[in-house]
Amino acid sequence: MFFRLLAIDGRTLPAPIVIDDAEYRVVHGGLLLEPPRESGNTSTEGLGIINFFGPLSGDPDELLGGSSEHYRWPVPGTLDFSRAGSAVGSRFSGVLAADKLGLVAEAPSGFVRVGTRLELVASPDSPIPPAWDRTFDFGPPWFQVVDPASLQPIDPARLDPDVISAMHESIRASQPVRLSAAASRLQAAWRAPV
Repeated sequence: MFFRLLAIDGRTLPAPIVIDDAEYRVVHGGLLLEPPRESGNTSTEGLGIINFFGPLSGDPDELLGGSSEHYRWPVPGTLDFSRAGSAVGSRFSGVLAADKLGLVAEAPSGFVRVGTRLELVASPDSPIPPAWDRTFDFGPPWFQVVDPASLQPIDPARLDPDVISAMHESIRASQPVRLSAAASRLQAAWRAPV
């Protein structure tokens, strides 16, 4: 489910926010909650991503800051966005009422200041903006050939160029499938019910 950011500390967007001790002007942002993945073990945690966008060099779609943590609903209508059992990372708590979600930053994390309040609205039917397009695209695979005995990298000049070429071609050929999978994952998370 996607929640569009409406206001920060009671100020409608564009609004200032302090991220890692620097103040920025947020033009748009939101919270994406990917449902828990189906597996043999039923998980109650999903992946949550908060992103803030605004102009650093004039482009309002520049990523100012973001955080990716697991989330859970400990009781209906109450959101916990954090690394469970850890003091590391961002920590927000929130309350969902109808289609509105209020979040409060709880722990110092180097992300946003403790007490920062975010007001969001459920927007699963909104178009996915270009700034979010590559959310689950982690780039193409990368490889390095190593000696199996020492696990040390092998100088590429010593490798068969046909083998290296075949490996690069395999990666290139897999790109459409990888990009399609990333786009499908984003679409499913964006449109998911809470």
